[in-house]
Amino acid sequence: MDSKHREAIEAIAPAAEERIFCPDHMLGLVQEAFPGCHAIPYCNIHDLSVTPPEWAIVHKGLLPRIGRSALVGIILRSEAFFANDVFVVYRRAGEWQRTRPADPDTFLHVAPVLEFCRRWQPWSRGRTSNRAVVCSAWKVGNVGDDAVTLAAAGICRRLGFEEVVFTGPGGSLEPIEGAGLVVVGG
Repeated sequence: MDSKHREAIEAIAPAAEERIFCPDHMLGLVQEAFPGCHAIPYCNIHDLSVTPPEWAIVHKGLLPRIGRSALVGIILRSEAFFANDVFVVYRRAGEWQRTRPADPDTFLHVAPVLEFCRRWQPWSRGRTSNRAVVCSAWKVGNVGDDAVTLAAAGICRRLGFEEVVFTGPGGSLEPIEGAGLVVVGG
């Protein structure tokens, strides 16, 4: 655990039974630090729709993992309680008193979270091209690369793309121009 993780954990002062939304990789740290609380990792984000957490540890590098709608829900029901270069810790609004004065830099650290919510562009079926491009090591790597490429193509077809084009090392980049989806991997 580095100093940024430690700062985020130390900023929280939960009461017993409170819920703490946290990055998946911090689940063990949160459970160890606050044994009487209910830790909710990002992978269980659906739990937030039932009861919003009292605390949310938002990792600025993992904003897409949380998603816009969950972030907006957290922001609307909470106050930025603590922030550093990596995390913004939100405390659900309610009958509580701040245990420390607000750091003036908190709002500078919150700006990337707000900007993410403002710029979020969910995938839309209103695409202009019905072509997906899979950029991979197709036929130049090993059988595992080819398997991943074929799986990616299958996913693209299930998403409704009628044409799936493969390109990769030494291949043309022309198919990427105007594609409705570009997948990298394999």
